[in-house]
Amino acid sequence: MSNKLDYGIEIEFLVPASNAGTPMTNHRMATVLTTAGIATYATNYGDTRAMPGKWKIKPDGSLRAPPGYVGMELVSPPMNESGLDDVRKACEVIGSLGATVNKSCGLHVHVGARDLPFRALRKLAELYVRSELVMDSLMPNSRRGNTSSYARSMRHVRMDALANTRTAQDLVRLFGQDRFAKVNFAAVWKHGTVEFRHHSASVSADKIIKWIVMVNAMVDTAKKEANLPIVTSTGAEPASDRRVLGQLLRMMLRPEGVTRLELREALERKTSVDIRAELARAGISYRIDGRRNRREVYKYAPSAGEDTPATLATLAVKLGLSDEDIAYWTNRAAMFTPSGRVRPVVGAAS
Repeated sequence: MSNKLDYGIEIEFLVPASNAGTPMTNHRMATVLTTAGIATYATNYGDTRAMPGKWKIKPDGSLRAPPGYVGMELVSPPMNESGLDDVRKACEVIGSLGATVNKSCGLHVHVGARDLPFRALRKLAELYVRSELVMDSLMPNSRRGNTSSYARSMRHVRMDALANTRTAQDLVRLFGQDRFAKVNFAAVWKHGTVEFRHHSASVSADKIIKWIVMVNAMVDTAKKEANLPIVTSTGAEPASDRRVLGQLLRMMLRPEGVTRLELREALERKTSVDIRAELARAGISYRIDGRRNRREVYKYAPSAGEDTPATLATLAVKLGLSDEDIAYWTNRAAMFTPSGRVRPVVGAAS
């Protein structure tokens, strides 16, 4: 994980329409948050003005509030790791006022992308497409697959189509022409961010912070993979593991795939690479597509239409998550049945 977090959050929630007999308006919520040390201003839905360094609270008509509740959205300014204390304080304040969530609410995390080269954006898209089933396993049913129209699946996109994209606009068109994909690339030119929309709504600071760390790690991983050195024809030194993996992935994405001999020749090595071992270490799925010149042909699985997702374990290693974070996400996945429902507690009162 990166030592530097770069994010902004949007928390959609429901709150009792009155508190101690006084209506709970956006202005009152802003006052309560500001008094608690979270500088906040109230605004209307669709108001795009920003006050640098301040949070804002606004109504959200897309939220289905039950009788006696109103829907609100709390939006942070751009923050880094030092802002996590403010995330905790903000959740504490709205929680003390009875804030809750339902399936109509969402949690959106923006990660800075102004200086992100397009090749890193494309790597991020590839990473999420490959990992979406794993990410779904960490979410309730309301955020899996295409269940939510506000966070649609990205798995319909083929790797070869992704490989042909050249701009963030290309990515948006590929994933549905709007912002409502699990990873929203339309935010790149609108806000200078990539918006992660997959996570279920929450007013729990612990859950929100774990998601902030996870998506920052995804962007960091995409940056690293995008900066894989291009293998040249010099061949002066043996290729490093990272160069091997980069060349292997590029050749696997070709329509014709790659054989061990072809990879060895591209790397100008005297010995062959153990392709299976390289892919297993990286947690990358593949298939054997026949033989060429009596050698097995390796292709990236999603480009061939196969459904061979990564596992939580391989994804965690790829992202460089801490042991604490791995334990958190493993436990979260164990909470749900395969359908996304919370597992019943044996012996619990009905």
